[in-house]
Amino acid sequence: MTAPTVVGPATPAEPQVPWPAADEPDLAEPDPAEPAGRVTEVGDMEVVDGGGGWGSLAVGLVVLIALMWLSVDAFSQRWGVDRDVVVPDIEVADFSGLGLADAQRAVEASGLVANVEFQANDLEEFPPGSIFTQRPLEGTKLAAGSSVTLIASSGPSQFVVPDVSGQELGEAMQLVFAIGLVPKPVAEYSDSVRIGEVLETRPRPGTEIAQNSEVEIAVSAGYAPRKVPEMVGKPAEEALNVLGRSGLGAGDIQTVFRRDAEVGTVVEISPEAGSILPRNSAVDVVIAGPPPTASVPSVEGLGRSVAEGALNKAGLSPRILLLQVPLGSPDDGRVISQGVPPQAEVEPGFEVELIVGRAPPPPTTLPPVTVPEPVEPTPTQPAPTAAPPPVTAAPTAAPATTEPPATSPETTAQVPVGGG
Repeated sequence: MTAPTVVGPATPAEPQVPWPAADEPDLAEPDPAEPAGRVTEVGDMEVVDGGGGWGSLAVGLVVLIALMWLSVDAFSQRWGVDRDVVVPDIEVADFSGLGLADAQRAVEASGLVANVEFQANDLEEFPPGSIFTQRPLEGTKLAAGSSVTLIASSGPSQFVVPDVSGQELGEAMQLVFAIGLVPKPVAEYSDSVRIGEVLETRPRPGTEIAQNSEVEIAVSAGYAPRKVPEMVGKPAEEALNVLGRSGLGAGDIQTVFRRDAEVGTVVEISPEAGSILPRNSAVDVVIAGPPPTASVPSVEGLGRSVAEGALNKAGLSPRILLLQVPLGSPDDGRVISQGVPPQAEVEPGFEVELIVGRAPPPPTTLPPVTVPEPVEPTPTQPAPTAAPPPVTAAPTAAPATTEPPATSPETTAQVPVGGG
C-alpha cells in the first residue's frame, strides 16, 4: 500500500548559518560565478583576506614541533640520558703489511670507512694484495665515519715487451735488456726466415710484465730437418715426387734388373726410409729395369782362345764344336762359324756355339832309310888305312803329343778330310 499524501502548504526551513568566531577566518569559498570580491547590499566591493589560513597552519606546526621537543627532553631527563653527546676523534693506525681483507676489517673496527686502491710495487716484502701505504698516515685523527684509503700492491712495476721480430738476434737481445727485461734466445726451425733472425717473442709484443722478467726470443735456426719418406715398392715417378715434396732431392739413380721386382718400381734407397737429413739432401734411388741384353761379337776366323775371350767379355758363354779339317788346313784351330749372328742381342750368359776346325795329328812313324852297301877297293887303289865309320840307323821320331783339353765344352764334328 502507498502512504497517504498530505496536502497542505509547505513552510520552507530557513538555513542555519553559524557566525564565525572572532579569531577564525572566513573559510567560505567564493562562488566562481561571482567576482573576486563580495558585493554587499550597501557600499563598495569588500576585499576578502585569503592569506589568513596559511598563517594559522604554520603556527600550528611550530606549536606541534615544540611540544614534541618538550616530550623528548622530558623522556631523556627521566631516563638519565645526556642531551649533548660529544664523540672523540679516532686516531688512524698503521695498516701497512696487512693483507687486504685484514686491513679492511681493522679499519672498520676502529670506526672508520676503508677505501681501497691498487698500485704497482717493486718491494719484495709487499706481495700483491698486501697494504704498503695508506692515506692519511698513521697518527692522524679523524672523526668517526671518516674514510681511510688503503693502497694495496698490484705487484711489481709493469714493463712492455717490445716487438723485435725480423731483427738480428744480437740487436733484439740488447733492446730487451735495455728495457729492463731478461732475454732468453730459443732456436727454432723455419723455412721462411733466415738463420739468426727473430721469429717472435714470448710473451707477445705489448704484454706488460714485471721488471727483470724473462722474455723468450725465438730465433730462426734455418730449415727444419727432413725425414726420408717410404719409397720402396712405389712406381719411380710417384716415389720421386714424394721425395721432392718432403724437401729432399734425388741423388744417384740406377737401374738394375731384379727378377722379383716389377719393372719401373723402386727397389732400394740410400739412406733408408725414416732417416733424418738436412733439407735438400740427396737420396740415392735404385729402380728395377728390364732384363739386360748382351751383344754377340763377331768371332769368325779368330783363334779358339781369342774367340772364347771375346764371348766371355761380352757376358756370354762359348760352346765349342770341333770340325775335322785336313792336315795343314788354315782353319785348323780357328772359328769356322758361330751359332748366333754377330750384333744379336741376347740375355747375359747366353750360350753361343762356335765351330772350330781341327786337323788330324801328324803321322807318328817315318819312312824307312836305305843304307848303301860298302864298295870294295880295286887293286889299283891302296886299301884304306882306316875303317869307314859305322852307319847308324836314323833315329825314330817321337810320337806327336795330343792337344790339351779345351776349357770350353767341345764336340768333334766328323767330316771327311778335304771335304768342302
